[in-house]
Amino acid sequence: MWGLAAAVLVASQLPFLGHSPIRDIIFHDIRAVLIGGAVICLVGVADDLFELDSVTKLAGQVLAAGVVVVQGVQFAWLPFPGDQRGFRCSPSTHPRPRCSRSS
Repeated sequence: MWGLAAAVLVASQLPFLGHSPIRDIIFHDIRAVLIGGAVICLVGVADDLFELDSVTKLAGQVLAAGVVVVQGVQFAWLPFPGDQRGFRCSPSTHPRPRCSRSS
């Protein structure tokens, strides 16, 4: 996670990204993923210290995913293991984007 945070810091200083019209969108998504990752790390630390049960760990993972979802982050492409095609979702204004298997 610290590597990602360092990459965000470096990217924010790059001239072509620093003045990009979509800069706010990019860094909003990155911030949401970093917060979700921090929640996962905190759950992991708590598990190491207190031996959490599986339901509590699952709740922490759901909380981390919920943080990212509430921030509005959406994946436009989801890769499948061993498959280069993946699963693509076309962006739309509809709350449920149209998704299909890519060819």
